[in-house]
Amino acid sequence: MPCAWCAGWIKERSEHLDILFLLIPLSVVLVLFIIAGLWWAIYTGQFEDTEAEGQRIFKHD
Repeated sequence: MPCAWCAGWIKERSEHLDILFLLIPLSVVLVLFIIAGLWWAIYTGQFEDTEAEGQRIFKHD
């Protein structure tokens, strides 16, 4: 049987590790959203004409 300090340390450590069951799936979902957003931007032509937006600033109509 472990000492009282060891038992408290093990319980505290397991409580800290429980958060990983929340953080790991959330981070995977976040990465999937980022990849989906990047895929959408690429395939809808968001990066097709990068020069025009830079030149638009200089045109004063």
